[in-house]
Parts: sequence; C-alpha cells; structure tokens
Amino acid sequence: MLKGAPIVQESGAEPMILLAEDNLVNQKLVLLQLKKLGLQAHAVMNGREAVEAARSGRYALILMDCQMPVMDGYEATQLIRSYEREQGVHRPIIAMTAYAMQGDKERCLQVGMDDYLSKPFVIQALRQVLERWLSPFPRAGCACDTDPIDCSVLDRLRELQVEDEPDIVTEVIEIFLRDTPPKIEALREAVRQRDAQALANLAHSLKSSSAGIGANALSACSKELETMVRQGCLDSASVKAEQVAREFERTQKILRHLVGHHPE
Repeated sequence: MLKGAPIVQESGAEPMILLAEDNLVNQKLVLLQLKKLGLQAHAVMNGREAVEAARSGRYALILMDCQMPVMDGYEATQLIRSYEREQGVHRPIIAMTAYAMQGDKERCLQVGMDDYLSKPFVIQALRQVLERWLSPFPRAGCACDTDPIDCSVLDRLRELQVEDEPDIVTEVIEIFLRDTPPKIEALREAVRQRDAQALANLAHSLKSSSAGIGANALSACSKELETMVRQGCLDSASVKAEQVAREFERTQKILRHLVGHHPE
C-alpha cells in the first residue's frame, strides 16, 4: 500500500471488497451498504491507491469510482488489468459513476471494467451487481430466489408436466446445458473473427434460450451484447462477450445443482 494511503475497514464476512471512492460521504454510504449485505470492505481515496491495493491480491472484487484525483478509475483499471494479465488472474471491477451520458458505460467496458453502477445507487442495485460477480454471495435461503435463476419461470414450466413423463424441468435444463457451451465457443470465435452478424445472432439465441429457463442475468447480458453489436460497437462487444461467458459459467453451476448433476 502507498505510504499514507487511508484504508477504512468495516467488519463483516468474506469476501473482501476494495472500494475506490474519493468522496467521503459517498464512501461511507457504500461501506454501510456493503456491511448491511454482510461483506467486508476496505476503502482508498484515489486510483493510484486502488492500483497498489489491488496488487495485494486480497480482494475478490473492486468497486471503482471513475472520477478521482491523482489517478481516475479508467487509468487505474487499465493498470490493474495489465498487472493481472501478467499474473494470469482476473478480478471483477465494477464502475461507479455519477454520469449518465451516452457511451459512458461502453467506455467503462472498453478499459476493462466488468459492470457498471450509476450513482447514486440503492442497496438493491448494489446487491444485484455483486450477486452477478461474487460466488458464493452471502445470503439466506435458496440461491435461486433472486438472479441469476428466476424460480417462477421453472415453476411455470412444471405446469406443463404430463403424468408418467420424464421431469420436464430437468429435461429442459439438460437441453440448455448441452446446447449452450458450443454457442459460447462460437461466440468467442465470432469475436476473434470480428463477425458482427454471427455475434448478433448468437447473442440473440442465448438471450432467448436463457430467458426460457429463467436465467435472467445471462439473458440480460446477452441482450446487452446483441444491442452493442447491432449498434456497431465491436470493441466493447468483445468485453461483453466474455461477461456473457462468465455469466454462463455461474448459471451452469446453479442449474447443475438444481437437477442434481455434477460436471464430469
């Protein structure tokens, strides 16, 4: 840590969050929200301190303000990503910005951030983003009570069950788990080839199939990718495609658990 860099610690449970926020009021509010969610956090005041803190490897996720003194969140993210590539790791970085200008979210993704929160945000919005990127996330009850799996969709599928037929929910989930990995690989290949049409078609297909089994987070992420590609933002789309792939990995684990299957 840089000499003199202020670190604020809030007690709680792992995983540890790094918060980079120079506004002390905003910093305190976010720390309180994280504490309420059962998460432990450290806070730093600028991007340079965030880069130094991130190199410690202590943090499961970084909440990064975009506009800070000394070094802003965009430059800090690029330096963190450069260091992580050397180390072969990738830590989720969530942008926090008070701006809502067209293209602002795309800029965050372009520099290597994984997701985006528009300030001021309520605790429900923070929780939704953290649930998307932290696994496991501290919570009570069934993992599918909220994103990434909407159990009400699976309940509606069960209404189609015919007596003495195989379990319809298990059957549909197994088809999804079998059909989706090749699409993810094709998605990555389309990114490498910069094939916008294939990328848009695959994102559209993933959006539809994931919604059909209640994988709301994956469906929303795929929808964002499709929109990005159709608007011609291929550079941003490459980052979003990897987010889709990571969201599928998270969704796949939960679905396998629901149907009692484990990866071979």
